[in-house]
Amino acid sequence: MTLQRETPASSTHAVRALLLPDPPSIDAGEITDKGYINQRAVLTRRKDSVDALYTPGHVAPVPLPTRFDKTTRECSNQDSAHESEA
Repeated sequence: MTLQRETPASSTHAVRALLLPDPPSIDAGEITDKGYINQRAVLTRRKDSVDALYTPGHVAPVPLPTRFDKTTRECSNQDSAHESEA
């Protein structure tokens, strides 16, 4: 069973992800005084990365889990699940 089929609501699973080379910057205003992420500053400063995530055909450089095991409640990639069956 795929993760998306298990949790079909778009807010309950990630479709794409991107690991950034550097953490959010306090100096660039990406982190508030209270330690929260300032989404507007992040979206502005990292516009190219955000645009890449929404480009049709963009392949996420980080493989996301595609399978969910209800028994163990663990996520895995479909490819790695097939490898363990062999």
